[in-house]
Amino acid sequence: MRMEKIVLEKVCWKVKATTAFQFLQLYYSLLQENVPHERKSSLNFERLEAQLKACYCRIIFSKAKPSVLALSIIALEIQAQKYIELTEGVERLQKHSKISGRDLTFWQELVSKCLAEYSSNKCAKPNVQKLKWIVSGRTARQLRHSYYRITHLPTIPETVP
Repeated sequence: MRMEKIVLEKVCWKVKATTAFQFLQLYYSLLQENVPHERKSSLNFERLEAQLKACYCRIIFSKAKPSVLALSIIALEIQAQKYIELTEGVERLQKHSKISGRDLTFWQELVSKCLAEYSSNKCAKPNVQKLKWIVSGRTARQLRHSYYRITHLPTIPETVP
């Protein structure tokens, strides 16, 4: 592993973690291939993306594997829209991604609860008191003074090597 890291650094290869959003894009594009042309617009990617963002507002979803979370959101949407022809595609994706049925069911339940709370009246208007930062007077004075000490740096030109 150490040698791999050294080699990757030498060839300037940056390894990045795959996110739930990337899995969502991948799974969505794979499932779109199986949707009849007249129903392609019914499975809305923007809606799936909004659901993912709503889930990531909860700390519990940071513990989910990105692939499981993305597939959970898609599977719930397919169940809600009653896409019978896509359930087989979800099962294939689940098998190919090596996601256990227990994990998928567990995260689907959490996603379902989160989205139900997100769409309820409780979330319609946030509590303004909870959104305010409360700091001591001393901290506020330090923050106020540090704002004026920020030096504006010149823009670094971007060049392609």
